[in-house]
Amino acid sequence: MDAIQTIPLQPQRQDALSAQLEDLHRAAKRLGLCDAADALRSAFGTGEASTQKATTPLSDPDPCASIVA
Repeated sequence: MDAIQTIPLQPQRQDALSAQLEDLHRAAKRLGLCDAADALRSAFGTGEASTQKATTPLSDPDPCASIVA
């Protein structure tokens, strides 16, 4: 996927696994990787509305929201 190649490498993080999984879930949704985002949510309980970071812009479109299961 070309979009992934444009993301600059980031340094290793030392925050909690749950925080890293939450960010990974959000990144998967932004990249349109809806099945992967759903798998993260199912396996680890990430992506729940109650744990969304306050810094997440509410105006960001959710590419996975239009997917009908």
